[in-house]
Amino acid sequence: MKLATGIGALAVLSFVAILWISGGDNSLLSMGLFAGLGLGAIAITGSIVKWLRNRRRRQIMDMRDSALW
Repeated sequence: MKLATGIGALAVLSFVAILWISGGDNSLLSMGLFAGLGLGAIAITGSIVKWLRNRRRRQIMDMRDSALW
């Protein structure tokens, strides 16, 4: 949940920065596209890292449970 909140806040700040930098220029669309791609990459990477961490934790717990028997 913290990751989603952070990404949302980053998206809002990025959009405000893009509006301020562009000054209403026509390049706003391309700048917004690149910012969206960057945020999407961050979100996908975070999801993959979380999935891998949980997978490894489950493997460790399974090994520990099997060692007890």
